[in-house]
Amino acid sequence: MMGVSTETIPRRIQAPAVSSDLTLLSEIRIAMETGEFVCRRGRARLSASEVARAIGVTPPCISRWEAVERAPKGEAAVRAARLLAEWRSRQGPIPWESTNGATP
Repeated sequence: MMGVSTETIPRRIQAPAVSSDLTLLSEIRIAMETGEFVCRRGRARLSASEVARAIGVTPPCISRWEAVERAPKGEAAVRAARLLAEWRSRQGPIPWESTNGATP
C-alpha cells in the first residue's frame, strides 16, 4: 500500500485505531466485571442516567452493563472506556486496587 494515504483507508481497518479501540473495549469490560466502573461512577457522584446520557445509551443499558448482564459493545462502550480513563486520572487508585489485586 505504498503511496496510499491513511485518509483513503476506512477507519475500521486502520491498525492504530482498531488496536486502540480494542484496548478500550477490553478495559471497559474488565472494569464492569470487577465493579470498578460503578465504584468510580459513585466516587464521581454521577447517576446511571447522567452517565447514560453522556455516552449515548439508556439508563437500563448502564444498569445491565454494571450488573454484568450484558457486555459493553460498540462506540458507546468506547465512549464509556474514555470516561473511565478520565475518572482514573482524576481519582487515582481506589482502595481495593492496592490490596494485591483482590476485589471487594
